[in-house]
Amino acid sequence: MENVSFKSRINFVNYSAYKRRVNGIYIDFEPIMDCFCKNGKFWTDNIRTCTAIGLINTDTKEALGVHYHDSEINYKMLEHFLERMFKWIKNPNRCLIIGSKDLKSSEFSIPTFDKIYKILSERIENMTVFGKHKYSHGQSHIHYNIDNDAWDICTENGVFHEDVYDEKTLKNSFKTIRIADGDSLYINDKQIILPKENRFQILKPDK
Repeated sequence: MENVSFKSRINFVNYSAYKRRVNGIYIDFEPIMDCFCKNGKFWTDNIRTCTAIGLINTDTKEALGVHYHDSEINYKMLEHFLERMFKWIKNPNRCLIIGSKDLKSSEFSIPTFDKIYKILSERIENMTVFGKHKYSHGQSHIHYNIDNDAWDICTENGVFHEDVYDEKTLKNSFKTIRIADGDSLYINDKQIILPKENRFQILKPDK
């Protein structure tokens, strides 16, 4: 892992490119004892109403991935789970969270995401966030590789909506976006430079 900056490269790609890059350990969201993985390479897919988390400790070169299902029982035990998570990877200093959706049929999706965001933001300054899929059929797939500190993300928005392929479709895919200080944003391997005044703020989707 020579010459790794540990300022993550966040790259949105199409599904075929995503599948070519995926390797490492797969993280399922059920059962809860299998919804996390501490490994240098991991991936998980079909993040819809769930919330996925990636924690990185750049000093110890460790990474932990989580795919947390938004059930009622999981919501009730969320704080306990997060406390355990911080024992699995101590003192993480970078983080990515993605997921959730505002659906009447998934009443714990947004509360779960919001609580995860609140607790993590109190402990980790450098957070990249893609929160709350805007489309009812929206879903994301993520892959992390610690060798080059890179995230590959595929976000699909369903049959009638365009998948992420530029800055506009990215903003229209999530209700909240935040790029951590030092992280770089790419779409199909092309770097996207956000305005400085927006880079560390919540970006609102186009109406």
